[in-house]
Amino acid sequence: MNHRWTETDDLGAFYVYRFGHQALGRTRGAVTRALGLDPGSFRMRIQNFQAIDGSGGLAHFGKQSVRIYERYRTATEPELRALVLAAIERRRS
Repeated sequence: MNHRWTETDDLGAFYVYRFGHQALGRTRGAVTRALGLDPGSFRMRIQNFQAIDGSGGLAHFGKQSVRIYERYRTATEPELRALVLAAIERRRS
C-alpha cells in the first residue's frame, strides 16, 4: 500500500532534515511512528530535502516537497518544532 504524503508528513521530514529529532524529545524512529510513516520512506523524504537544498540526496522529488521547503526554509527551529509537535498530537487523538 502506497502512502500519500501530506504537507504535514513533509513538514515532519523537513524539520528532521534541518534540525534533527532531538528537540522533539523523541528518537527519529519514534517521530516516524508518531507521524504514521514508514521509516524507509521517511529517510528518503529527508534525502529529497537534501537534494532540494543542493546538498546531495535523491534526484527526484515532488512539487509538494519543494513548496514545503520554500515556505518553511526561513522558519526558526521553535516555529517548526511547534508545528511538528502539534501534528503529532493531532495524530494521537
